[in-house]
Amino acid sequence: MKQYMKAFILSDASILVRFSFFMLLLMMMMTLLQIFSSGSSINGRNMFSHRMFMSTAGTAKASILPYIIHLKGPVANGYGRGSKTLGFPTANLPYFNDSLTESNLSNGVYCGWGKVSNSNSIYKCISNIGISPTFAGEENKVRIVESFLLDPSKSLPEDFYGQSLQVSLCYFLRPEHKFSNIQDLIAQIKSDVSNAENILNDQTDESKDSKIQLQAIKLLEEVNDSSIMFKLVK
Repeated sequence: MKQYMKAFILSDASILVRFSFFMLLLMMMMTLLQIFSSGSSINGRNMFSHRMFMSTAGTAKASILPYIIHLKGPVANGYGRGSKTLGFPTANLPYFNDSLTESNLSNGVYCGWGKVSNSNSIYKCISNIGISPTFAGEENKVRIVESFLLDPSKSLPEDFYGQSLQVSLCYFLRPEHKFSNIQDLIAQIKSDVSNAENILNDQTDESKDSKIQLQAIKLLEEVNDSSIMFKLVK
């Protein structure tokens, strides 16, 4: 009888272990499915391709957009937070709130290429689209495109209000997030800038990534007027 009870207990424990393993596996599969299905859409289409850049730690860092987000307009005065508070001077384009909403573009951090009207140079660019939720009580009243041009030569002035800025964004880095303090936000921006640098470094091969970057740069070279413009270019 004791042997029978022992075998029964062991059998019962084995079933419990198998059931627990099955439930854990099911939860992992559901989590992965949610991650891949939660991307925003443009006109009903999934906004991001499944091609992702990977960090050395193996974490997904950026998604290629199926459209280049091509924006242009005169740089407007902002809240002065970029250079004074964060150490990253940004150029603000506050003209696209309705277009962003109509296109179902998510708030978040994007990267691509940018150009200022008085310069022939084209710069790597990182842009936040959103309301700056970390600044509680002082959020943007509308969704603003705030762009930081990566300028290692320091040839650009700290601000260029009134000048026309173009950006061609082709990658989505992460959703906009409300950080608990400014220090955490600054640390994340530094990580975003480093990530954008790595993504935008190579346009020499024939991959889809290089082709979309070259197309984004070409768009900046073709438009020279100072009008306000919002386009999704496939």
